[in-house]
Amino acid sequence: MKKKIPVKKKIDKNVERMRKASGRIDDSRLIVAFLYTLMRDLVPPGRIEHMMLEVSNAHDYDKSEFTKNEYTNGWLAQYAQDVAQRLTENRKTKLNP
Repeated sequence: MKKKIPVKKKIDKNVERMRKASGRIDDSRLIVAFLYTLMRDLVPPGRIEHMMLEVSNAHDYDKSEFTKNEYTNGWLAQYAQDVAQRLTENRKTKLNP
């Protein structure tokens, strides 16, 4: 009779196997963890790349001076600034205010 492997061990083995196959990556930056989770769970990487091109094209328009972005939703812009600050500040900063 075949010995049954507990499900947790089987899952852990599969996760480890997939990590090895796809390339073992370790990174301690919060922005990387945020983007990874965003792309894994919510937004396809192709959409992120499209947005990157959109943003970089807007900033390449006039290389002689920095392009300021104008946002029409002040609350959303303030939240975006807050998230960006928490993701890029010193790691000792609390992520949850």
